[in-house]
Amino acid sequence: MPCAINIDESGAVGAVNMERLNLVQSIITRTADFINNVMIPRRLSHRSVQQTVERNRHWSF
Repeated sequence: MPCAINIDESGAVGAVNMERLNLVQSIITRTADFINNVMIPRRLSHRSVQQTVERNRHWSF
């Protein structure tokens, strides 16, 4: 659904203003940082452990 973008600080009721665009940009940046700094390293560490378990499973009696 299209909506107006108001880069001026006045008028345009219902328009997206710069404050809201900056908020959206901040949320996107924080989300990307979280994914890069938490989710991806966690997944890689889990994968490493899983590969080790799979390798050792063949040797168990």
